[in-house]
Amino acid sequence: MLHAEDGEVLCISTSWTELTGYSLDEIPTISDWVNKTYAGNQKKVMDGIHNLFELEGKVSEGEFVITAKNGRELTWDFSSAHLGCLPDGRRLVISMAMDVTQRKEAEQALAGRTEELVRSNAELEQFAYIASHDLQEPLRKIINFVDLLEKRYKGHIDERAIYNLCC
Repeated sequence: MLHAEDGEVLCISTSWTELTGYSLDEIPTISDWVNKTYAGNQKKVMDGIHNLFELEGKVSEGEFVITAKNGRELTWDFSSAHLGCLPDGRRLVISMAMDVTQRKEAEQALAGRTEELVRSNAELEQFAYIASHDLQEPLRKIINFVDLLEKRYKGHIDERAIYNLCC
């Protein structure tokens, strides 16, 4: 998007209009663009746009959520650069955006899965602790029983008795 410091939008790329659904006729000014696409965030965005005309080079503005004409929210990563002045003296800025919506959605899905795995691992650790604790008592009883057998029958058990105990 090319825009002048008085707010006039001079040019919008076809990619921009295809992604947002807005034509140049629908957003002839930056104010129109901001009001249609930045619900609840207009003042902050307009302040940032006004600062663009003071640039000497390119600036990365960061990611912003915009609302397309069809109501779909898109996440765009914006950068802008000052292009000099128009013949009438107005300063000109080019604002470029990369649609990172799919990447953000994938990051959110991954974060959700990670959270689910953390929860699942915590449940598994709790189960293992409980199972381990619950198995200690039967093992103690078996050990005590073997000790008792050993004390009581030490030297008195033949191979046949051992076979009958084991099998």
